[in-house]
Amino acid sequence: MKNYRKYLAVFGLILFSTFSKAQLSLRIGDPAPAFKYSKWIQGKPITQLDEKELYVLEFWATWCGPCVAAMPHLSELSDKFKDKATFVGVNIWEKTGDKPYESSLPRVTSFVKSMGSKLTYNVITDNNEQHMGDKWMKAAGQFGIPSTFLVKGGKIIWIGHPMKLDSIIPEVLAGRYDMLSFKRTFEAKTSQDKTSETMSLYYTPALAAIKERDYDKALDLVEKGTEFAPKFAMIFDRIRLMALLGKDEPKGIEYAREWIKKSPGVGSTLAGDILDRKDLTQKSFAFAAEIFRQSFDSNDSGMPLISHMTATAYAKAGDFATAVMAEQRAIEQAKIALKDGKFKDMVLETTVGEYEATLKEYQLKAANKK
Repeated sequence: MKNYRKYLAVFGLILFSTFSKAQLSLRIGDPAPAFKYSKWIQGKPITQLDEKELYVLEFWATWCGPCVAAMPHLSELSDKFKDKATFVGVNIWEKTGDKPYESSLPRVTSFVKSMGSKLTYNVITDNNEQHMGDKWMKAAGQFGIPSTFLVKGGKIIWIGHPMKLDSIIPEVLAGRYDMLSFKRTFEAKTSQDKTSETMSLYYTPALAAIKERDYDKALDLVEKGTEFAPKFAMIFDRIRLMALLGKDEPKGIEYAREWIKKSPGVGSTLAGDILDRKDLTQKSFAFAAEIFRQSFDSNDSGMPLISHMTATAYAKAGDFATAVMAEQRAIEQAKIALKDGKFKDMVLETTVGEYEATLKEYQLKAANKK
């Protein structure tokens, strides 16, 4: 399970998707965008949304713990309203690196299959153009998941968190739902929030600058963004770390060390950020491994993901012998978790197989180093 964003979700961090202010063009009451996807994984396929039907579109990703946790209840709701509403899980924002989005299809398909009775409604995946993520989510200014859209009469009538569906759906079906009132509340809340402006003016350009290796520009945007929206200080601090690692790797690691001294709780987060990089030296990955080792040693909860991430850190640092040990522990913990029904949103039937494949890779590399 080589998905470091999922690790960050475990530690309760806010994850942002990049978008521009100009893309905020989809509002409550607007016609629903085109319904395009790469594959209908589960359920009875449809190619377009019928204006006579009520649709519940639930946007999610495999790495999103809260999304996975919501699936059993969404399955119950889809059964409860099976003759009155069509539920569709819309997979978006999988991490595929430089590969096309549809390269995530095997992973997503395997995930859906492993959920079994916990995920019984329709499921689709986004296409290579990421139409659903861009033309629906980003166009509506939604950059966090899980996020749910209700579509009726061919229009977007509600956007919100799936936990509110229990009360919203009956109101819609009974004809008591006041879309105009919701629209006023929804847009008033949006206008008071600096999130979209912060993202478009500073966050997205800073990430773009890092991608272009213009680290000085990125650092300047970080400073301005922090001043503009202090509540996002930690997010910008993490971008600062990325820029420093690119500009002067030792200086970046020193910045991380000082940050951890002041706020020990951020250690695992920063280690995850370092581990997500491909352009750093083994010395930096060894620093991340050092941090993960502390979590590994104190992992009394038996969380397999902590052991797996520890193994990944040591492997990227070139210490495959220690990586083997940590991955073996991850496998043991995953088997126990499946048996006991623990960590249901992170440990699936496919997890053990994924860890075992990783273990073989580490064992081979460890043997070759002898």
